[in-house]
Amino acid sequence: NQANGVYQGIITSANGFQVTSDLSLVTTIDDAGQVSGRCGSMACVGYRASQIALGTLGGSYTVTIGMNNAGVLVGLGYDTSERQRAVMWKLNP
Repeated sequence: NQANGVYQGIITSANGFQVTSDLSLVTTIDDAGQVSGRCGSMACVGYRASQIALGTLGGSYTVTIGMNNAGVLVGLGYDTSERQRAVMWKLNP
């Protein structure tokens, strides 16, 4: 589906997590089929059939750019002064 030059659709991971926001994108997928990326302006991950919002640093957005099978995600975000910062998240098993 395309609107205003942006493709929109539903992405469903192996665990049933769906990414549906207009501003969403999937940037990573692990061996179990779990996905992460950006949901709106916030980094997010599909984990155990749930969407987990990973938060922002107070700026315009965060996004994941890497994920391993141990539940460690890395990405970037913007702080309140709109400076780009590296971010690491760890999912609890």
